[in-house]
Amino acid sequence: MSPKKTEDSPEPEASGSVRLRLARAALEAALDVSGVLDADPGPGRLRVTADPPSGLLVGVSATALPDGRYGVDLSLIAELVSLPELANEVRERVLERARRDRVADFLGSINVEFPYVMTREEVAAAAAQEAERLVSEELGAAVLEAEAEAEARAAREASATAPTEAPDAVAVPRPTAAPAAEGQGAEPGGAASPPSAAVSAIAAQQAAIATDQAALAAKQAALAAEQAALVAGSEVVIRSSTGSAESIEPDGEGPGG
Repeated sequence: MSPKKTEDSPEPEASGSVRLRLARAALEAALDVSGVLDADPGPGRLRVTADPPSGLLVGVSATALPDGRYGVDLSLIAELVSLPELANEVRERVLERARRDRVADFLGSINVEFPYVMTREEVAAAAAQEAERLVSEELGAAVLEAEAEAEARAAREASATAPTEAPDAVAVPRPTAAPAAEGQGAEPGGAASPPSAAVSAIAAQQAAIATDQAALAAKQAALAAEQAALVAGSEVVIRSSTGSAESIEPDGEGPGG
């Protein structure tokens, strides 16, 4: 396993310094020990060391001691094993790696901490959740960026088409222009000015309305004549029936007299 690293570097320092060489060697050696699952930044993220330009070494810190050496502190996630034995094995591996890298003379104390004891399945699940979180954050950022770009494009298109649409919206009010043209009368030269297209259209509409009104009046007159004829016919029937009744009554009174 390799040490965790991120892009941030809060403590710029030369990557070849003895302090960084010790921290890097100790973390790599600890993660290679069987029973160590991963590294942890520790409480308050105190077990983090800047490693420019690579990023951060998560799970280790190297602190200068009064005698000029460096104390190494490791924060590790362990399996369900004996933690004291695992801590001793980690110390031996770190010391062996420091000797191989020729920095053992600068190595002071080696402190090993186990903030979490987990199974490999739990570590894998946690890593998967972290990966999903990072992917969702990246997708959300991409969606927001796409929406912002679409809004900016729409704003640019609207600003580009605005000048051509403004004159069409301004040239609408014709009713106020027609009376002004009719009230002008004749031109200064004495000749009558020709009617505009709007005036001609209005006159044609008025003529059509007058024609419709005349046709409607003719229909109404025909209906009135038919109604008068019906009334006259009904009066003749009533009168004839009344006269027949009067002619019958004298014949009825003769024998009785």
